[in-house]
Amino acid sequence: MSASLHDLAPATPYIVTPPAPAPLREAAVFPRDEETRAPHAGLTRLDLDRFRSYTRLRLDLEPGMVVLLGANGAGKTNLLEAISFLAPGRGLRRAKLSEPAQHAPGAASGGEWSVAARVTNSAGVCSIGTGRAPSEAGERRIVHVDGVA
Repeated sequence: MSASLHDLAPATPYIVTPPAPAPLREAAVFPRDEETRAPHAGLTRLDLDRFRSYTRLRLDLEPGMVVLLGANGAGKTNLLEAISFLAPGRGLRRAKLSEPAQHAPGAASGGEWSVAARVTNSAGVCSIGTGRAPSEAGERRIVHVDGVA
């Protein structure tokens, strides 16, 4: 089930999808041969489970630019960090894998968390997910692409 702005808590940032930009004028910096262009990819779904300030969240997004608006502490950077974990590395905050796990105030961090996304491009749809499971020792991250580890 998708979240709508009416379903989200007041502290949750608003997600605004602006209208598509005007077409770009033809310029020499863009290759004319379609085979030399990198495929355009877009995030069309983002699922978070026990990640930072989000207990559970599903965002269904339209292709195109997305603008995040919200008060300080609303979770905008947490969304960006979650997306950054879908790429190799330690995310935009360079956090240990135990740190993004949601936990009760005063409780120790280090539980499980997951981030999953659906990416759409001209070649089709790809599902990617990553996270940390409590049975994993140390700082090992689990990654799945189209359901395969």
